[in-house]
Amino acid sequence: MHKKISKIALWTCMACVVASTTMVGCKKKTDYEKLYNDLVVTNNQNVSKIEALNLALASYDEKYKDNVDLSRYTKLDTGKRVYTKFNDKVYLDDGVDFGNVDSISNSSTIGLTDNITVSPSDAWNISLNTSQTNLYNSANDITGDIQIYRVYESTAAEFIYTKFIEPFVTANELEVSDRKTMFVGQNKAGVEIESKVLLQSIEDNSDTRSIKAKEILTADELAERQAEADKAVQESEAARIQEYLETMESTEAQTNEAGETIPVSLPETSAHASDVGEQNIEVKLPSTTTKETNSILRIGVIMQGDKAILYKFIYKDDDTANSSKEIINSLLTSMKINGSLVSIGQ
Repeated sequence: MHKKISKIALWTCMACVVASTTMVGCKKKTDYEKLYNDLVVTNNQNVSKIEALNLALASYDEKYKDNVDLSRYTKLDTGKRVYTKFNDKVYLDDGVDFGNVDSISNSSTIGLTDNITVSPSDAWNISLNTSQTNLYNSANDITGDIQIYRVYESTAAEFIYTKFIEPFVTANELEVSDRKTMFVGQNKAGVEIESKVLLQSIEDNSDTRSIKAKEILTADELAERQAEADKAVQESEAARIQEYLETMESTEAQTNEAGETIPVSLPETSAHASDVGEQNIEVKLPSTTTKETNSILRIGVIMQGDKAILYKFIYKDDDTANSSKEIINSLLTSMKINGSLVSIGQ
């Protein structure tokens, strides 16, 4: 049995135990005009944001440097050599060449508290805040977090499942497919469960179509827009003629061979703009689909002294599941509490 479940709901519910998308539809044709204008503004803003995000991504990893035209940010006509600095990272043209070498993998240790550490591999992207450690493995699309609480009432390892895990399982109608005992050193210290869940996500499949104005605007709307366009043309033409006349007044009159003054002829003008009904309007046609993904949820609680560790991971239940499981196991068994390693039992 797969249980449809939201990641956010799972995360919030479990933390408490231990501690639609709106469819945009056009009701009338005038909605398309507002939608078009809004989308033009949003599109221009997004183009700038995308360029900035591309540069930001490149500042974190050299392999993304090819996605950014760094020359746009380094050309200054000062006669001096300049370099790019972004997100506190300075770009140079080349690195230091050591010749024939082998790279050494990072072996960083993160102190979650004064007596709890974890040593993740370089496959994890990690963000820390005051309440939890968020982890993401992009290779296998694993999402998880580790939270640590101070508890004021100790619970023996034998009762952790009944007191903390079981209420969560019952509340979310989960089926436990696997259950493990967690150890700190040689001592039982916690429980982990595994459950198959069905995750739902909303994907935006909106399409943009180019439609002639006369096909979506009413006759009154077309007439109003045509009048505005004609007015703009007339004002522009009037300004052009006035400028022409002022120029002619400031210059000497021209004469023909007979000495007669050649009359001034005004330039050709247009009183009307082109047919606005033939202009194209970009219209976004909203559409979304629901995507369902078979996934595996792993949740564990480890208690040691006055500390309670809650960890949660979700990953796809597909051909990457076994490798995802090993990646998580490697992370958990790198954890140390009071100098003793965490291990996973049966």
